[in-house]
Amino acid sequence: LINIVSVEPSKDAFAIGEYLSFKVTYNSISHQDREAYFSIVVYDELQVPIAWFLVGPITVHYGQDYIIIECKTVPKHTFVGMGHVYTNILYNKDGYQLQYCPQNVIPIGLTT
Repeated sequence: LINIVSVEPSKDAFAIGEYLSFKVTYNSISHQDREAYFSIVVYDELQVPIAWFLVGPITVHYGQDYIIIECKTVPKHTFVGMGHVYTNILYNKDGYQLQYCPQNVIPIGLTT
């Protein structure tokens, strides 16, 4: 019902101490308004999670739209190199959070 069209970082590489920022473009094919949660987890070169953020609930309407998510700063313990950003759109059902669509993964640069 809701899928991720694209995830775009605000820049190609983030340095330690900088805020992470992403534009998540999504599309809803549901003619009913839906509540959704947007989840981002950022991993460093060694696949260690270094930042995460959950936004919501947000009412999603029919059609394409976007949300800009600003996460925490890149922590000091980050192993620099090529990191990855995992993005999900979730909904609540019986106390559990389930996915509306497959997760999206993009690479990002992490520098000192």
